[in-house]
Amino acid sequence: MICKACGPSILLGTIGLITGIAGILNENSTTLPAAAGIFALGAGWTGVRLGRQLGAEQERNALVAEELADVIHRSKTTEQELEKIKTESQTEVNKTETQPKAPAQTAQTNSTDPLLDSQTGLFSENFFRVALESRIASARRHLRPISVILIEVTSQVENFNSDSIAAAIRETIRDADTACRMDSGEFALVLEDTPETGAIWTVERIRRNLHTAEDSALLWAGLACYPAHAFSRDAIIDAASTALSKAKDWEQGRIEVSDTVEEE
Repeated sequence: MICKACGPSILLGTIGLITGIAGILNENSTTLPAAAGIFALGAGWTGVRLGRQLGAEQERNALVAEELADVIHRSKTTEQELEKIKTESQTEVNKTETQPKAPAQTAQTNSTDPLLDSQTGLFSENFFRVALESRIASARRHLRPISVILIEVTSQVENFNSDSIAAAIRETIRDADTACRMDSGEFALVLEDTPETGAIWTVERIRRNLHTAEDSALLWAGLACYPAHAFSRDAIIDAASTALSKAKDWEQGRIEVSDTVEEE
C-alpha cells in the first residue's frame, strides 16, 4: 500500500517520467525535456516537504504516547504508595495490639486511619514520607523538579484552627500535589513538577486565602526543592525544616527558601 505522504511525489515523478520519454521520442522538441525536469524537481521538493511533515507528526505522536505512559505510571505509583503505607500501618497496629493497653486506648487506635490526619482529613506524616520518597524517584527518572514546603500558621482568633488552614491549602494546590499534616502540627506540601519560584507563588496564594478568612493569621513557610537543594527524602525534609526555623525567627509571616546545596 502506498502511503498518503508519498502519493503526490509519485504522481509528479510519473508525469515527469512520461514527459521525459515523450521528449526522447520527439527529437525536435526542447519543451518536453524541460517540462520533465520541472516535474522531476517538483516531485523531489514535494517528497522532502511531505517527509518533514510526516516526521513532525510522528514526533508529536511519540510525545503524546510518552506523556500518556507517564500519567499511567504516576497513577500506578500512587496506588503502590497507598498499598505500601497500608501494609506498614497494619503491621504497626498488629504490634500495638499485642501490647497491654487500657480498653479506651485500644479502641481509639483501631478507629484511626494511619493514612489520614484525623483532625483535618489531610494525609498523615507517614503518608508524606513514603509519598515523597516515591515522588523523588519519579522526578529523578523524568528529570523534573519537586518542591517540599513546611508551613506553620498562628492566629489571634480562637476559632481559626487547623481546619481553616487545611481549607485554604485545598483551595490552592493542584490535584497532582500532596498536602499532609505532620505529627508536630505543621503542614507539609509536595508540589509536582514545581521549581522554587512556583512553590513561592503557591505559598503566597495560600497566605492570601488565609487572610480572606482571617486577616490576623500569620504564616511561616520553609521551602526546599529537588534537585536544587537536596537529592534524598530525609535531606530535603531537613532542608525545608531548617528554612522554616529561619522563617519563624521573624515576628511577621515569612517565606524562607533553603540555602542548602547537597552534593550528590
